[in-house]
Amino acid sequence: MFSLRRYFPFIVMVCAGRAAASLGPAIPVPAPEPDFGFKPGAGFHLADYELISKDFQDLAAASPRVKLQDIGPTGYGKRMFIAISSSEENLRNLERYKGIVFNSLEVPVGN
Repeated sequence: MFSLRRYFPFIVMVCAGRAAASLGPAIPVPAPEPDFGFKPGAGFHLADYELISKDFQDLAAASPRVKLQDIGPTGYGKRMFIAISSSEENLRNLERYKGIVFNSLEVPVGN
C-alpha cells in the first residue's frame, strides 16, 4: 500500500536538492521530465530508483553545486548515494565540515 508518509522525506530531499542546485548565478540544470518521462507531481506517476538515480546523476554533472556520494549498496545490491547540494566553496570544504560534525557527535569517522 502506498503511503505518502513513507516517501515524504525522500520527496523533500529531491525537491530541496533541485532547488539548491539552481540558486546563485544562472546555471542551466536539466529538467527531470526527460529522465522521468512525466512531469514530477503528475497524477498516478511515481519515479522509481532508476529514474531518480539518473536525474541526480544528470543534475550533479550539470551543476558544480551538487555532489553525489556513494554510501554503499542497497538491500537489492544497487548503489545507493546521497546528493549534497551547497555552494561551490562549501563543497570544496566538505571534508572539513564532515569532521566538524563527526567531532561534535563524538562518532569515529568511517563508522
